[in-house]
Amino acid sequence: MAKLEVTKTIEARMLNKRNRQVLSQPPVTLPYGAILTDIVENRDVLEFHYLGELYNCKTEVLRGASRSLDDSGPTQSTGAPTATTPEPEIPFKWERLNAGTVATHRAKLPGGWLIQVGDSNSRGVTFYPDPDHAWDGKTL
Repeated sequence: MAKLEVTKTIEARMLNKRNRQVLSQPPVTLPYGAILTDIVENRDVLEFHYLGELYNCKTEVLRGASRSLDDSGPTQSTGAPTATTPEPEIPFKWERLNAGTVATHRAKLPGGWLIQVGDSNSRGVTFYPDPDHAWDGKTL
């Protein structure tokens, strides 16, 4: 069963559960993070269940404001899984620097270093340009 998560607030129309006709109520606002299930494409709209009720929304609106929650990968407008090649994971390694009492780390990035100073309570991050990665992590 296809599931989508709403990634920005959108409006949808409530449908009659028996005949799938739009009810005369004003549109309902679906909040960020709403989970939509039982997605069916019907002409230029997608019909779905949200909190046990049946709704519809224009296909292009819902496509641009949702992401797939299926384990099998991204979905097309019908909610059917598509074949994808997983992207390789690139390790991100922080290197601890000897900077006294303040926790300081650096990570190698293209064109320089990402510097992190602080602990879990208060942390700052900045970029230090060094295209050749010549900086040894020490101060002058």
